[in-house]
Amino acid sequence: RVALQTVLQMIAVSAQELIPAAQKAVIHLWDEEGQTLTAQTVIGYENAASSQLRMRHNEGVAGQVIASGETVSIADIEKDGRFIIHGDSPKFRSLMVAPVQSGERKLGTISVQSDLVGAFTEEDSRLLSVLGAQAAAAIENAHLLETIQQSLKEVDALYRITRELAASLDADQLMQEVVDLLQNIFHYYHASIFIIDPETE
Repeated sequence: RVALQTVLQMIAVSAQELIPAAQKAVIHLWDEEGQTLTAQTVIGYENAASSQLRMRHNEGVAGQVIASGETVSIADIEKDGRFIIHGDSPKFRSLMVAPVQSGERKLGTISVQSDLVGAFTEEDSRLLSVLGAQAAAAIENAHLLETIQQSLKEVDALYRITRELAASLDADQLMQEVVDLLQNIFHYYHASIFIIDPETE
C-alpha cells in the first residue's frame, strides 16, 4: 500500500507538471463495497480536508465520470450544473476529471483544477486521460504485488510449519508452535487448532 501511495503521488505531481494550467490535482479511488469515491492523493491544496469529500456513483462531476468512463472538462464550475458545491464555494474555477479504469473495471478518477476560467485545452484533456490509464496500471500492479507478497507469506508459513513437523515428536508442543507461527506471520489477533475427541467426536 505504501508503494501504491507513492506511485499515485507521482502521477498526481506529473499531472500538475505536464498540464500547464493545473494548480491542483486529486486522485480518487473507487470503493466498490461502499459505492463511493474517496480522495487518496491530493496536490496543491493548503487544506487537504477541502478535497476529502466522498462522492457516489453519478454524483457530482467525478461521480459522473466514474459512471460514464469519459473525461469531462468544465470551463467554469460556477456556470455548470454538473458541479455540486458542498459548504464554502471552492477557490478554483476550471475543472477537468478523467476516469481511472482498467478495461471495464472502475478504479477511480484523476482530476486537475485551476483558478482561471477556461484553463484547460483539448490536448490537456487527452493528456489527463493518458495519466488516468497510467494510474489504473499502477493500481493493478500494486494489487498484484500485494497478492504475490501474501502468497510468499503463505509459502513461508507452510515451509516453517513443515520444518517444525519434521523436528518435533511432541504433538502438544508442535500444535502450539504452529499457531504461534500463524499468528506471528499473518499478524492474526487469535489462532487456534481444534482436534476431534475420538470418544465424543
